[in-house]
Amino acid sequence: MRPILNAIGPDGLSFFAVSYVVVIFFLHAVMGLAVSSDAKRMLSNRRGLFLFGSFVWGFIVFVFGLAGLAAYWAIHHSNLRPVTTPPER
Repeated sequence: MRPILNAIGPDGLSFFAVSYVVVIFFLHAVMGLAVSSDAKRMLSNRRGLFLFGSFVWGFIVFVFGLAGLAAYWAIHHSNLRPVTTPPER
């Protein structure tokens, strides 16, 4: 029996690698846009944002993926969020 990597060949592996990168890029972009939209909604509801603005939070999620999304959620939507809103910038 031939190993699976030999059966796919180098062209098949490059196809899977490119497909993986495209899917991850797309998912990060969607998550970043969703966080940016949620952050803008929070600002319009006068709940305030901590540390950064909506664009920066969206960019952080785009670059760091699930880790950035977890940080955004922990700071803004979990029980870690203080009851008072942050001061205006």
